[in-house]
Amino acid sequence: MNILIHNISAAVISFLRLLGTAWTLSVFAVLCVTGADAQTFAHYRGVANTSLDERGMQRTVEVEYYYYVDENLSDITLQLPCMNYNSNGNDNEPRNYFRWYDYSTDRASANLKAFGSKLKAVKDADGNDCGLFAINLYSDGNLNPCHKTIGVTYNPPADASDSSWQGETIACDVSRYNDWNGTGGETMNAEPTLSIRYIFHIHPARRLAEMIADAASSDLHNSASNLTLEDNKRIVVGIKNLGARIALRVNNKYDQYYFYPLKNTSHHVYAADKTKRITSEDFDRTKIFRSGCIYWRIYDQTKTKYTDLFSWSKSNIIPWFDVNTAVENGNGWTNLDGKTKTSKPSVTYGDILYVVAYARNDADKSKYAPVANFEVFFQSTYPKTDAQIQAAGDKERQLSYIEDHYKQAMKPVTFDDDNTDMTLAAPTTPEDNLSAIPSRWDRRSYAFTYPQLKDFAPVNSWWTPFTPVHGEYNLYKSANLKGVSDAASGYTWYQKTTTVYDRTYALTGGKQYGHFLYIDASDESRQIAAADFKADLCSGAKLIFSGYVSNFTADVTTAVDPEVLFRLYGVIRDENDKITDRRLIISFSSGEFNYNTDSRNMGEWTQVYAKLVLPRNSGAENYSDFRIVMDNMCKSTNGADYLIDDLRLYIDPTKAEVIQNMPVCPSETSAADLPSHVTLKIRTAYESTLQMVGNKASHVFYRFCDEDGNAVSTIDYDGDRQPDEYGTAEVPAAYDETKKLPKAAAGGRTDVAMFEKDEQNEKLLVLADRNFPLSMSKKYYVSVAYPDADDETKPGAWGVASNVCSCYSEMFELVRQNVVITDANGSVVTTVRVSCDENRTPDVNINAKLETPDIVNGGKVTLDDVRFDWFLSEPDQSNDFEKIPKLKEALDAYRTAYPTATSLSSDFEATNAEQYALLKQYVDAGRLVIAYSNSLTNYKFAHDRIGLYKVAAIPVAATVNEGNTTYHICPEPMYFSLRIVEDGPKMTMGFGNVVYPNDERCVRIGLPQIKAMTEKGAKLMLPMTSLESSKSVAFNNESKIFISDTNDPSFTNELQVVGKVVNEEVETDDSLIEICFDRSALTTFHEGYWYELNFSFSQIRQAGEAVVSCPGETFIKFKIVPEYLTWYSSASNKLNANWNNDLNWMRSTAAVIYKKDYTDYGSASLEGGNADNRLTVQQAYVPMKFSKVTVTDQTGKVYPYLGNIVYRPSNDVARKLANTKGDEATTDIQYDMAVKWNYDTEDHSDTGDGNFSCENFKGNLCDEIYFKPEAELLDPCYLIYRKAYVEKEMEPNKWYIVSSPLRDTYAGDMYVPKADGRQQTEAFHPISFDEALYSRNAYPVYQRSWDKGGREVVDNVTFYEAADHDGVLTRIDTLSDNSMNVESLYWSHVYNRMDVPYADGKGFAIKMTDDYTSSASSPLALLRLPKADTSYAYYAADDTKSEQSVRVSKEEAYRLLVEPSNVEGTFSHIEQQLSANIHDRNAYHLLGNPYPATISAYLFLKANPSLTPKIWTLEAGRLEGHVIDLTLAYDRHNDVLITPMQAFFVKVKDGETAPAAATFSTTMTVDRWISTSSKRVSQDGLTVTAMEEDGKAASVARVVINEDASEEYDDTEDVELLNNSALSSLPQVYTVAGSEAVALNNVPAIEWLPIGVVATTSSRVWLSFRTDRAHRDCLWLFDAKTRSFTPVSEADSIAIEANDHGRYYITTASSLPGEDAVISEVKIFSPCAGKLTATAANSMISTLYIYSLNGQLVTSRHNIAASNATVDLHSGLYVVTAETESGSKATQKVIVK
Repeated sequence: MNILIHNISAAVISFLRLLGTAWTLSVFAVLCVTGADAQTFAHYRGVANTSLDERGMQRTVEVEYYYYVDENLSDITLQLPCMNYNSNGNDNEPRNYFRWYDYSTDRASANLKAFGSKLKAVKDADGNDCGLFAINLYSDGNLNPCHKTIGVTYNPPADASDSSWQGETIACDVSRYNDWNGTGGETMNAEPTLSIRYIFHIHPARRLAEMIADAASSDLHNSASNLTLEDNKRIVVGIKNLGARIALRVNNKYDQYYFYPLKNTSHHVYAADKTKRITSEDFDRTKIFRSGCIYWRIYDQTKTKYTDLFSWSKSNIIPWFDVNTAVENGNGWTNLDGKTKTSKPSVTYGDILYVVAYARNDADKSKYAPVANFEVFFQSTYPKTDAQIQAAGDKERQLSYIEDHYKQAMKPVTFDDDNTDMTLAAPTTPEDNLSAIPSRWDRRSYAFTYPQLKDFAPVNSWWTPFTPVHGEYNLYKSANLKGVSDAASGYTWYQKTTTVYDRTYALTGGKQYGHFLYIDASDESRQIAAADFKADLCSGAKLIFSGYVSNFTADVTTAVDPEVLFRLYGVIRDENDKITDRRLIISFSSGEFNYNTDSRNMGEWTQVYAKLVLPRNSGAENYSDFRIVMDNMCKSTNGADYLIDDLRLYIDPTKAEVIQNMPVCPSETSAADLPSHVTLKIRTAYESTLQMVGNKASHVFYRFCDEDGNAVSTIDYDGDRQPDEYGTAEVPAAYDETKKLPKAAAGGRTDVAMFEKDEQNEKLLVLADRNFPLSMSKKYYVSVAYPDADDETKPGAWGVASNVCSCYSEMFELVRQNVVITDANGSVVTTVRVSCDENRTPDVNINAKLETPDIVNGGKVTLDDVRFDWFLSEPDQSNDFEKIPKLKEALDAYRTAYPTATSLSSDFEATNAEQYALLKQYVDAGRLVIAYSNSLTNYKFAHDRIGLYKVAAIPVAATVNEGNTTYHICPEPMYFSLRIVEDGPKMTMGFGNVVYPNDERCVRIGLPQIKAMTEKGAKLMLPMTSLESSKSVAFNNESKIFISDTNDPSFTNELQVVGKVVNEEVETDDSLIEICFDRSALTTFHEGYWYELNFSFSQIRQAGEAVVSCPGETFIKFKIVPEYLTWYSSASNKLNANWNNDLNWMRSTAAVIYKKDYTDYGSASLEGGNADNRLTVQQAYVPMKFSKVTVTDQTGKVYPYLGNIVYRPSNDVARKLANTKGDEATTDIQYDMAVKWNYDTEDHSDTGDGNFSCENFKGNLCDEIYFKPEAELLDPCYLIYRKAYVEKEMEPNKWYIVSSPLRDTYAGDMYVPKADGRQQTEAFHPISFDEALYSRNAYPVYQRSWDKGGREVVDNVTFYEAADHDGVLTRIDTLSDNSMNVESLYWSHVYNRMDVPYADGKGFAIKMTDDYTSSASSPLALLRLPKADTSYAYYAADDTKSEQSVRVSKEEAYRLLVEPSNVEGTFSHIEQQLSANIHDRNAYHLLGNPYPATISAYLFLKANPSLTPKIWTLEAGRLEGHVIDLTLAYDRHNDVLITPMQAFFVKVKDGETAPAAATFSTTMTVDRWISTSSKRVSQDGLTVTAMEEDGKAASVARVVINEDASEEYDDTEDVELLNNSALSSLPQVYTVAGSEAVALNNVPAIEWLPIGVVATTSSRVWLSFRTDRAHRDCLWLFDAKTRSFTPVSEADSIAIEANDHGRYYITTASSLPGEDAVISEVKIFSPCAGKLTATAANSMISTLYIYSLNGQLVTSRHNIAASNATVDLHSGLYVVTAETESGSKATQKVIVK
């Protein structure tokens, strides 16, 4: 038998397959099992991968477990998560392939023992033992995977019980498939496509016991610590009632915890009394116990009482946790002493229960320890379908409301673009209904169902190939769709009766078909989906989550219904974007559908919703990267089948709300200020506000600000009838619902409550509730300030949107009542087609919704069920409803008598005959519709009444109730436009391979393109998708193209025709409409505005074709994209930073681009410039390939932040446009058509003949980009551009260290106009050296390089080298390396060499002009790069041009250093060489920021560990040192930001060799102005500032008091002074740490601290002092020479002598102690280059001896008789002994700089 089977040919196998699946499977079973000895192992990439991973293994989904070895080295049974694994298994589990092995070596593990009878050892071709294998269980007695067939035990090695044992990692690869090496075959010659990999980490039990004890010990905690090993933080759950259940889990199996037991069981994880919390002393560490069960303890909201539950059948899950069970359970409630019984708590919505899971020993139940904790917060927002939401009036749960009120934090997870093969087309076959490619491996923890492997996946008799079984998933377009996804098509669904499409189908009204995720959940909590995003979050911010789940479980009572948990993590990523750490921040649960929905909602999309406030100490502000993970929480796999789609997360960082009580009515909109009856309520979250003022009775300040951040100056806040800067509001120490607002804050009322609660029971503090005189036409926000740290009567920092942890409101406008017309899907309707037949039926529903103030949450809300009557104008006329005498009065009278009538009742005639006759006149004319309805759908538009209608919607009632809220309605007509066209032949524009989400088509075009067409009489070719209802059409009105609508205020009817259609006729198989613009279009169209163009056509009837009597019309919107655009971010656009968002762009002004022949819109920005005052500067459109973009300083806002764009290969439509930060592009912008722009033709048309065609929208484009000073661009590698320009502003005659983000930058490029030093020539024009404009001498630019060799000055006379100085200082290279100390500054001579390259962004020093050519009134110099010069001439001092010149290469002069890319995760690595210093002892290196974006010094130093954690910067001659603590979690306030074009010094760590290069990546870049730090706690310390003569700060020395600091110099906490004599003439102030002069000094206390100033001349320098509020000691400045004390005051400055080192001290003493008292030791230090100083505060220095390291005396000083002595020395290392007259003596080593 064996021989026979082994020799069956491939042909025979093929024949057997023809006989049917059962025959084939039987034969293959025999082949694989009976030929076990012939099996060979090799790795196979699998059908979903293009290659093996970096270890040479197949990539697949991985799930990890942790097991522990006990003290007895007991065998461990490794458990697979298969159904009935410990009995006979289940045939829904994989049965084809199992491999157990050592994951670290990819070989067999000597510690694994086969328990399962079907496990065999298999080797690879080289004879290596590759592990234990079991294959094809189904054919060997139809076996299932279980412990007795495929199970293993782990036999620990002898040292495994030792806590130092590093452990072992075992893996089990599992597959449902037998496609060995992708081919199948007679024997296994390689592994199959894997379904999943289970990884088991095995560690010593003692390690786990230590972790459990340490994690629960409150005495080891800080504010960021977890409370237990598994701290689940807050779980928010919306519950239907108090019996609704949720599941809680611990991470490990119930019997896999090893712990030290508590010996003090009266201490707790949760306790209001801190003395009752668990500490490290409470654990008995003498013996380790193993858990045998988990028991659960519940604490009430006050944390003063608890109750105990018991384990659930020895499980790690409690599936029936609910309020009723917790409160009413039979164990009762106990006080924290564990003895005294107490009353049960009252728990309702808005309350919290705290839960602790204890691991408990089975044999001794008194032995237990806490392993997990949960904070369960109950809300009323339980899962509902959209219909249930609508019926309940839950407005804030509707997606339209969420989109309008909150900022999208991440791109919605819709599964529609999970891979590039997906489309939005309707499914037509079983194969195109699902995905053939799995999701990214790290996004799921479930196996994938491979449809292409259906012939290699035998499971059981009823299995079908296209749907998952246990533990699997796939992505589908539909379920139970006949002929596509039903049982007959190869699908098996447990919910068999409901046809389901994905959410995209619902949101687009069936126009697009996306995908949903379907899983057959496993028996354990496991990740279903994950999404990464960037956001700026902090405690107190609101999160809004919405996700949809459809219960697809069998409709039987025993089935487990869906339950999902969403976890939000903050994550830390390294420079390669790998997650290195993560912290759980908050979670939200759906609860179990069976108990937490109205009717289980079988087969219906059900929204899981949560709105929550990030709790205090959430730690969210320490992260900018986040991951949201969706976990299955079903208690078993018996059922647990569900669909998932449309996961969305939104944020609202604002902490203040502004709520308008009623709308501004249409008749009031012309008023200048807010009508007096309209009030604005300002409120904040009380708990957060109380925390920010110190948890005590206090106050806050508030003010209204305009859109630009300017405070409104006309408001009387305090009621004295005088304008105030701000208002003040009380913050009580405790919540008091009876407390009222003061009259001034309540508009004179005395009954306005100071406290409220929202729908989630959150406590809110009302600051004011009154009318404020705000303008009707402006945008505002409320800014709140907490009391200043130094003076609580004054406001501190005001809240702004750029600091998301500050307190401010959303930008708002006063809400006017308005009517919006939508179709059935909620899409806005402006055009309605009516049928040509007698029915005149509209093609869409015409529904009216009312926009009005949201009196619950602020902003505005759309009401769906407001009832209207309607009055229609005559076609193409204005609406005359309010002009017709007595008509409105008649309608009002009728509604008073018949408030709900749906027609005109004849009964009204009896009492109001005249009014009845008037109403009837207009009803009969078809103009007045008495409807009491929110719909016009049934109105019949007559054949001769086609055109543009102005319709009045007249509200019937004065109020409307939606849910529990009553809204006021203005009893006035509201007007809207509605175009009625006849449904003749329908021409649909667009590309035929694109599935559009709606019927609107837009074209983006620029005037340069229209100009190119009109100059050659050429055409624009518009794509056409289809022609319906007619086989061919001809165009009407002489083929003219009209403007039918526009937002251009200058448009008049005289300008209506802009072109014509070129085609004489169009047939169904045509794909292009060609149009030709009139020359008038160039003046009719204005940049930044849109124009809806329209042309009409009629049927050319062909034989046999039905007659279409109506003409057809096509409307297409043209968006005129400006040629010059300026980035304009705003708080009103929620600080969105997406390049592809229209609201972020404005048409440039002439002043911004220095363009004199340019027409501004509105008013002229340049003196004498041109302007069109009919137009306004407004939001424009996203740049196109011809656009020239300017980015300006965005202080307080955001810079553009790019992200990679992913296009669908099938149609080139962008499927991902969100930027790296998660900001979204303009909605549906990817479906806009864009006119092409060809750089390779002269006129930029397609082929040079003036004809242009269209393409789908492309993003991240521009022609040229111009960065003005302080401008930035994040993730610049994704920008597609041709040229870039950068600018930097600098103070004249001050040194800077700078860098260039451009390529091909040379020293010769550093010139500016000689007149004023400001490069204000027209932007986007090349700059070349022109002697008429520029001079190397009249406005000189000085440059220095850092520690370089080579000739630097070119004049044919002098030959200075790089190491030369000015002839006064000693040449650096005359000193030996042994005598060269690392603090020396290695600046080159000032050079004029033109061809010095500044490559890779490396730094250099620059000074604009000098003492001779500048003055105090000189403007800031403005340098623009690049320059167009490719050669430079040298000039003599008299500006005479020399014969010498030099050529340079500038092939890439206009390109950024960043390499362009469109690959996700491109981090634009740039390396700057560190090995270029010519002196090998120079540990200091000058680097430059290579990006056009700010980088974080913290992140840079983290990625370059060989550098000390400090940097130095030099701006305007001011040298500053900074130390960055890399041991702490990231905090923006403790970071140092390095801006574009800024250079900085770094230092290689002592004892380490400089690496070849410093590494930069864009993961180091940050939003410069966005801060996520909450109120900063001041460090105790002192800041000393040395002042210039003009009072400007020259340098700063910082002293930080830290009791753990070293008194000596510590390289990790102090920053040495880099006295920059080569670059700075400014005084440098320092203090002394050990023997170092330092700019930053961490000291344990200020006692006697030397202070001094280094300056170029010995003169008086003024010092100012600022002490932190935390520092309470009085400080004095002691002058040891005069023996005098001067009190240090922030109000006064103190003058000291520069360069008199050792003379001055900062001290807390106000007088000298006695002669025998020792103030401090003698201090010996080197304050600056070539100087050594010895000083003693209360004694006289008598002698000084200075020795070399070999003991030779270098010099000495005797009879000094002064408090300080300074000696000139060469730089080097010396041994110094100083003696005082009082007999004190000190000897120490000193490095002289």
